[in-house]
Amino acid sequence: MKKTKKKPEQRKKIVAVKLEKIVGKSGKDGRIYLPGKWIGKRVKVTLL
Repeated sequence: MKKTKKKPEQRKKIVAVKLEKIVGKSGKDGRIYLPGKWIGKRVKVTLL
């Protein structure tokens, strides 16, 4: 019987950033501008 190699676990690094923004008007929708470094990143938004 062959032994199978286990794949190393991938750990996700969670970074918390406190950022307060006011939603601006954009046509019929709202828009929040974020830093350019965040392009392509996954972001969660919480309405307070």
